[in-house]
Amino acid sequence: MAHNLGRYWPNARTWVQKEVGIINGWIARGLMKPMNAHLLLMHIWAMTQHHADFALQVRHICGPLDREAVANELIPFILRGCGLLRD
Repeated sequence: MAHNLGRYWPNARTWVQKEVGIINGWIARGLMKPMNAHLLLMHIWAMTQHHADFALQVRHICGPLDREAVANELIPFILRGCGLLRD
């Protein structure tokens, strides 16, 4: 399927570079811990996309999960990993 998305890659690449620049700026200013900004974005996309692509499988294994429940788990998980949320 990705081969059908070729026309979107230039815009996606531009958007990613902009976001990576923002994240790297936060890292440079000490606002979040050092990490690979590209990988951070990919990890966030992977975690959120999993729930979209495998919703049926998730429901079968975990039972019904609403978006708010997923967000309440996922957001603090990401923020802790970035050093932005402490227990």
